[in-house]
Amino acid sequence: LITGFSIHLREITACLSARKKMLPKKIMGKWIYLRPLKKSDAKQLVKICHDRSIYRFTRVPYPYRLKDALAFMKRTSARRKNRSEIVFGIISKETKELMGTVSFVRINKRDSKTEIGYLIGKNHRNKGYASEAVRLLLNLGFRKMKFHKIYINCAKENKASKKVIEKVGCKEEALLKEDIFVGGKYHDYYIHSILRKDWLKCR
Repeated sequence: LITGFSIHLREITACLSARKKMLPKKIMGKWIYLRPLKKSDAKQLVKICHDRSIYRFTRVPYPYRLKDALAFMKRTSARRKNRSEIVFGIISKETKELMGTVSFVRINKRDSKTEIGYLIGKNHRNKGYASEAVRLLLNLGFRKMKFHKIYINCAKENKASKKVIEKVGCKEEALLKEDIFVGGKYHDYYIHSILRKDWLKCR
């Protein structure tokens, strides 16, 4: 029993150590790459987030102003340092334009799990960018950061987001009734997840 506990403790320690290592400065995909947000992204972030369709399903405020973008960057920069939240900008390889964000949120170090959140500007939707960004982050989470389980959730009415979630291989676990209050109303909320062993088995 003690030996088993010691092995488990070493595994947890190894996972935590992997997460503390330097995160990549750039994660390359086919059409996009991910990188940390910079202060110079603030105005473009305002253009992306000043959108009622984003406000409808997220906690992003509307109207969205420059002060909101700067506060978001300051807050997430601090959280990135202690690994409680890690945000990347989604960048077009062709134009170098910021198109959205994808993030590890609610990182649970003890249970080795996290949740992925993302948003894409309206001019870049339905082109595969969101699913590519999520796949890149899943790969980082499972291969380098050694998470055991990753969640991706969405409101029931957010059919576009559910399509992305299913496309990257996550499975529905539950539908929670009137579980979140965003966009001025309560929404039923789909819970989806994927385990590390299932992600690695398919790739």
